[in-house]
Amino acid sequence: MKVRAKETYDYYITKGKEYPVVKETYEYYKIIDDCGVERYLYKYRFEPIEESNHYDNTNGSLYKIAKERNWNAYVFDIVKRLDRAEKKGEFISDIEKSIKVLELYLNEQKHRFEGQIEPLNK
Repeated sequence: MKVRAKETYDYYITKGKEYPVVKETYEYYKIIDDCGVERYLYKYRFEPIEESNHYDNTNGSLYKIAKERNWNAYVFDIVKRLDRAEKKGEFISDIEKSIKVLELYLNEQKHRFEGQIEPLNK
């Protein structure tokens, strides 16, 4: 299940953004916030989203896999888009979005790997 934030809350919830619900209680949703942290937040801050068939998790949840493999937000976003691109019927736009995310990831992280990347490319 996913919910959409009705308002921005501190630095970890963005108005209009969708969040996966990890657990639900009478008063709270346990969600994964913008920082990748699981938090209990009041339900009134969110509206439930009716999920489409591209959110089918019968073969396992990408969120679970991402947590088990310790993926960062970039890797998760790219894998998620590639996995759902054809199911959503938005293949080209999702591939283009994935390329943009890869470019952002590269620009942000390449300084950490510059010495390691060069020998691999020769």
